[in-house]
Amino acid sequence: MSIEKRIRNKTLLIVASLLIAISATYLFFDIRHQNQLKEEQIQQELDAVFTDVRSLLNTTRINLLDKIHFFTNDEDIISAFFACDGKKLHKETYPFFSVLSSEYPYHFSIAFISGRGNGLLTLHSNNEQTTLELADSRVAQNAVTLRRMQSDFEMLHGELAFSVVRPYFTNNQFRGCIVFSLRDQGIIAQLREKHQAEIISVFDKRFFIKGLTDSLSNCPENDYFLYKSNISDSTYIQEWMTLSSDQTTKANIHDKTVLLKKLNIQNTLRDEGLISLIIQKDITTLEQAFKAYILQVVLILLILVTSVCAALYISFNKLLTKFFDLQNSLDKKLEEKTREILDTNTELNQIFHTTANSLRLISKDFTVLRVNETFAKLSGISIEDAQGKKCYEVFPGARCHTADCPIVQIKNGKSRVELDATKRAGGGKTIHGLLTTVPFMGTNKEFVGVIEDFKDITERKRYEEALKRSERQFSFFMNNLPLGVYIKDDNSELEYMNQFTHKRFGRPNCLGKKPAEIFETRFARRIEREDNQVLAGKNLVVEEEIPGQDGTINIYQTHKFRFLGVDKKWKIGGICLEITEKKRNEQKLKVLSNAIQHSPACVIITDTKGIIEFVNPRFSEITGYQEHEVMGQNIAMLKSDHLEGHKLHEIIAKVTTGGDWQGEIRSKTKDSRVIDELASI
Repeated sequence: MSIEKRIRNKTLLIVASLLIAISATYLFFDIRHQNQLKEEQIQQELDAVFTDVRSLLNTTRINLLDKIHFFTNDEDIISAFFACDGKKLHKETYPFFSVLSSEYPYHFSIAFISGRGNGLLTLHSNNEQTTLELADSRVAQNAVTLRRMQSDFEMLHGELAFSVVRPYFTNNQFRGCIVFSLRDQGIIAQLREKHQAEIISVFDKRFFIKGLTDSLSNCPENDYFLYKSNISDSTYIQEWMTLSSDQTTKANIHDKTVLLKKLNIQNTLRDEGLISLIIQKDITTLEQAFKAYILQVVLILLILVTSVCAALYISFNKLLTKFFDLQNSLDKKLEEKTREILDTNTELNQIFHTTANSLRLISKDFTVLRVNETFAKLSGISIEDAQGKKCYEVFPGARCHTADCPIVQIKNGKSRVELDATKRAGGGKTIHGLLTTVPFMGTNKEFVGVIEDFKDITERKRYEEALKRSERQFSFFMNNLPLGVYIKDDNSELEYMNQFTHKRFGRPNCLGKKPAEIFETRFARRIEREDNQVLAGKNLVVEEEIPGQDGTINIYQTHKFRFLGVDKKWKIGGICLEITEKKRNEQKLKVLSNAIQHSPACVIITDTKGIIEFVNPRFSEITGYQEHEVMGQNIAMLKSDHLEGHKLHEIIAKVTTGGDWQGEIRSKTKDSRVIDELASI
């Protein structure tokens, strides 16, 4: 073997060994560092979920008791509740409920159930239109049986809820109960959306409400079951049983890599069956990205080592010839220069192929000279198939063969072309992107071609289209509401109003104007005073008169509140419900009620079963019975012994079928006197 070959082989072996050792060392430390960063990121995300869940569990029961006290301690609400007056109950309850709805982020409801088990009023924070009755709530039934406040988990309208029930009794008679319920999925959905994690509730069947497990689908044959789990219980319980509280473990479930963290329940919720929560964080994407990063680094290092060794092997004979022919000083300079060039080309090649955007080098005759790896992945066309072809043959766009072609524009003197472009990739897939084209100049500053940079924005386009559709749907929804909605800024200038508001009392070009610029002074001053109260933090529910476009004065019930806008400034929100006709009807009812109250005739109102629901003062004067003595009693209590039973049945049968009866009857007073009456029934 010649000396040149021995030197060449020995040098190649040394260089390859050094490169492999350096590459292996770099790979080891880089992978360890990236793994630490990945684990820290996962742990931070999991800790954030854990902190929110723990805080929620510690405050849930206390918060619910505080919320229900808003309603149970208000005399006006309880008075309307006992009177079974649904309208008054709604009027007295709604302001408190509106404040809670604006401050409390979760889905909750409050229901007033009468002594007969009927739902008088049910309010939902998400505007759901369902009514709760006594038969629907196991916790309410239990509270009535035990005659004290109860709290527990139960199923309400197909969802798991935690309910607190306050029953009321008067003289051992059940008057009704108030049910305050917090929906499980409202909390879980918000935490899931905030942290992108699954939160699974684990219940102990031995302490759970009897019969509730029958309504849940995944209850395996053991002492536990999971609520709202998207996988089989046996898989979860197998992983869960191995965990202690606050411990984190990694598991493979349904071909996904997840982190599981268990939180044992230590407060009173454990007595109601909720023994722990499992927090599941999907880290499949992070793990795949980490593995892909490792593979990418290994491939780059292999390519680097192979390229350097190949370059040395090919060029070594020439270098050796020059080494022996030239002086030592010239040989060293040439070798340093060669290595410098090789290092520079390697760095540029790395940058070209690792950039996130697609790059193409195109000659002035539209021939693709070079593409990077990102282009190949994005277009679905290999580097070999792309290079040497015309640019309009591979990855073409709508501007090809037109005067708007970026290459044509660069040829015509433009120094830079930036535009939105749509490209057609392999398989007919359409890709949206930002296209930037600049001239590529030769060593003598002559025009050689262009460098085309293409950034994929397909996902952004999809999000923009989805946002536009959402805005159209929201606008359609708001403009078809049968009530007025408006938004003002912190200067009381109108920023938004729906079509109902505009049609009823809007003015031309009133957006951006204050009340004084829209209404007369007497209306404007009142509105500005109310706006100032709202900006100070007060929620208002007012009945107000507002002139319409034609000058007609209409009456509205308006709910005004403040909220933070996207600009972090206070906004005034308003919802107006026209109640002009309602107020007129109320006035008529008031006149009618006053007439009945002062009527010289005895007036009694019953239901179809003869249960007395109303008597006027003249009734008490004639019979001697006070109102509270006869309310809820059957009218037969007034029947005298002189009124034959068949005649009473005849009267009731005629009236209940829609007929009227008039005639003389004999009734019995409280002191057992028999009186003759001319009755119209």
